[in-house]
Amino acid sequence: MGSNDTPMGDVTAGAGANRTGASPAPDGLIWAWALPLLVRAVTCGASAIVVMVWARTSGASQTRDWLQLWDARWYAQIAESGYPAGILIAPNRDLLVGTEFAFFPLFPAGAGLLARISGLTPAWACLLLALAASLLLGPVTFRAARGEGAGRAGALLAVALLGALPMSVIFIAGYAEALFLLLAFLALVAAQQRQWAPVAVFLLLASLTRPAGLVTAAGVGAYGLIHWRRRRGAPGEAAAIGAAALVGALGIPAVWQFVEWRSGVERGWFVVQEAGWGTTFDRGRSTWTFVKRLVVVRDLPPVLAATVAALLLLVLLLTVALVASSAGRPFVPWLLLGWISVIGASNFWYSRPRLLLVDAVLVIPVAVVLAGRARSRLVVIGGGALVVASLLFGAYLTLTWPYAI
Repeated sequence: MGSNDTPMGDVTAGAGANRTGASPAPDGLIWAWALPLLVRAVTCGASAIVVMVWARTSGASQTRDWLQLWDARWYAQIAESGYPAGILIAPNRDLLVGTEFAFFPLFPAGAGLLARISGLTPAWACLLLALAASLLLGPVTFRAARGEGAGRAGALLAVALLGALPMSVIFIAGYAEALFLLLAFLALVAAQQRQWAPVAVFLLLASLTRPAGLVTAAGVGAYGLIHWRRRRGAPGEAAAIGAAALVGALGIPAVWQFVEWRSGVERGWFVVQEAGWGTTFDRGRSTWTFVKRLVVVRDLPPVLAATVAALLLLVLLLTVALVASSAGRPFVPWLLLGWISVIGASNFWYSRPRLLLVDAVLVIPVAVVLAGRARSRLVVIGGGALVVASLLFGAYLTLTWPYAI
């Protein structure tokens, strides 16, 4: 792992080597914790400033209390009162009771516990838990990037790029995304160390946090198997990797079964998804309809619709480009599965930038590649511009455009 001692600015020496099972050289408290936390705090602070300024100056009637922002309201309600006893669908198929069942339990359970311990309201507890997870993403992302052979500058770049993700502003709201990504990245770090029991635990917790945990479990499993094949590992380890991924995915059917048991409605979680949001896995039919409306019919808001389509295309192109990089190749199955999960479902089109956060791990291989092939000044300027653009885009979708998150 000599490349981990590479001076700042040359971060990809040996980056294509098999990193799983090797530990980077110790970074010390400042590099491993203080600087990643500072970078992450700066991007979170920038998010808060952009949101507050946008809310104050836009004058949009949709501007709303950040603590009660869309799903944050439902998470706070679950944290306070738990899940309802049933599901009620109106004759016109509108969902009247049971909306809470759409939300996975780990985040509101953690917020509820925090509220009881601290005396905070459930809404504030949701926000505090999300902010804590968002800040911890800094050191964990730094550690994961170092585990991929990045130098210190490259690892800090990966942390900074978290702010450039589509809808990264949601990390400072009472949403479950930050906790979900923290658990996913912890599973990745454990996989780099070939600690498959912790991998299973982190993946299981992630799959109890968001439905995208199924993608994360499969993605981390594929990552581990690709590295296992590279080093020609023992058959027993391949079985351990598969078992970790399988156990990690069990949170998904566990939640489905809980909803059926609690509500008494067969396939209750799917019923809520379909009645409440019109969401099913339609194998991309709704995506194709959107593309035809954008390109042929042209009855959609051109700039916003084209921007969302461009984001989806960009993630796909970056994923395909990583096939040519030995450092990025182990992440390709994870990224492709995440992308397919977004375009293959029939949810609201303008919510898809937030759903793309399932592919947030993209920041790690991109940072490894970029930091070694571009001048540091260009990387800083370009990365800063991406963060600003992402925050402005996220503030607009969050506070002005209806039904985007």
